[in-house]
Amino acid sequence: MLTRLTAASLVLASSVACSQTSPNGVGSASIKGQVFQAPNIPLTNSQIVVSCANGAIIKTDSIDANGNFLVNLSAAPSVLTGTQGDIVCRFGAPDSLTGRLQASATVHFYLSGLPHPIQTVNLGS
Repeated sequence: MLTRLTAASLVLASSVACSQTSPNGVGSASIKGQVFQAPNIPLTNSQIVVSCANGAIIKTDSIDANGNFLVNLSAAPSVLTGTQGDIVCRFGAPDSLTGRLQASATVHFYLSGLPHPIQTVNLGS
């Protein structure tokens, strides 16, 4: 699914690769992506901040020299219905509150210990 936003573009897709974590009853999600300052110009050596469930989940991770990031998130068992659940997350670079590149996406969480697809979120042009 491709959604164009005026401030950022956002792509949600499932990768063929799967991530697996150890079983502990919580939800897990893995998100990869790339951050662009302008068309074909990645934001490099910075940080991505992810805030989900109105700030209940906050994660900061590095953006590499090519603008790529990989974030692994955990959610309380209460957000899962059976073995999965959805949470709206906000992505921002370099900061989810004041960053100039921001996007929101519904992230699908799976029961930890079960294989789950790596979701993709790209910010920018």
